[in-house]
Amino acid sequence: MRGKKNWPDFGKSGTQITKEIMNAVASEFGHDAVVFRNNVGTWSDGKNFVRYGLAPGSPDIVLILRGSVFVGIEVKSLRDRESDAQKNWASMCHRLSIKHVVAQGTSELSACEVAMRYVRDIESGAE
Repeated sequence: MRGKKNWPDFGKSGTQITKEIMNAVASEFGHDAVVFRNNVGTWSDGKNFVRYGLAPGSPDIVLILRGSVFVGIEVKSLRDRESDAQKNWASMCHRLSIKHVVAQGTSELSACEVAMRYVRDIESGAE
């Protein structure tokens, strides 16, 4: 096993990895996919409270492939872990047969490569 400093995603933030994945999807699938960042959170100015995004625990990237295939991609940097809300979302997706992947790099693959392999498998019918 290589030292973590040599892993493909060493030193990358979740935001950097998210951009890499979104760019890779757009580049490879073009008009056959719609991809967007799903920012989730809350905001308050002291008087008003706003909750934004799809739902707590929902994936960082929402991808819709031609043929109405919804894919959720949860992005994790090397030091990140899934929250309970994210685990619950993933369980719900699994139960409802919704495509969902946690894209986190390994010693051999970047998180982008993990995500793209998953999406390619869906596209080819292997998933």
